Amino acid sequence: MPYADEAPVAQLDPGKGKTEKAYLWAYRSGKLEDGPPIVAFDYQPGRGGQFARDYLQDWQGRLMVDDFSGYKAP
Repeated sequence: MPYADEAPVAQLDPGKGKTEKAYLWAYRSGKLEDGPPIVAFDYQPGRGGQFARDYLQDWQGRLMVDDFSGYKAP
């Protein structure tokens, strides 16, 4: 079963000289799929579930995630 998770990272805003919170989204293929495991990263400015939906697009199947409500949003 494929997995997904997101983690906060500090992003430098050059115009302000400060850091802001951004997110590194990680997606990993399942262990039962053919071939070597694949890990993909997607850097986004937020944690909203829309970022995962946009990345996965028309993919269908079950995705192992934590209980973050963004994954459940329509």
